[in-house]
Amino acid sequence: MTLCLGVLFSVLRLGIAMRKQRLAERPRDPSLMRRHLRLAKPVVVFAMLGFLGGALSASRLRGWALFETFHALVGLVVVSLLGATAWLGRRAERAAGSPGLHGLLGVLFTLAACLAAIAGFVLLP
Repeated sequence: MTLCLGVLFSVLRLGIAMRKQRLAERPRDPSLMRRHLRLAKPVVVFAMLGFLGGALSASRLRGWALFETFHALVGLVVVSLLGATAWLGRRAERAAGSPGLHGLLGVLFTLAACLAAIAGFVLLP
C-alpha cells in the first residue's frame, strides 16, 4: 500500500497540473492526461484490492470482527471516496464531466488514504 500511496501522489500532482492549465486557460497538454490516466487506473485497482485484502486478513487471519478498528473505518471512507472519484473521472474521460468535483474528491481521497496509512501503524505486529 505504500507504493500505492506513492503513485497516488504522482496522480494527484498530474491532476493539479491539469487544473492549473485549465484555470489559466492555456492549451491542454494531452500527455498530462495520458499519464494521469495511466497511473490512476492501477491505483484504483490496487486500493480496492488492498481494502478487500485487509478485511479478509483481519477477519480470517487475525480473527477480528470487521470494522472494529479506526483503520478499517477510515478504509471504508477511503474506498467510498475512491469509488466516487473513479466514477466521476471515468465520466469526465468519456464525456464533458465535471473535473472540479472529481479533483476535490481526489484530494479528499488522498488525504483519507494518508490517514488510513497512519492509523494502520498501530495494527502492525
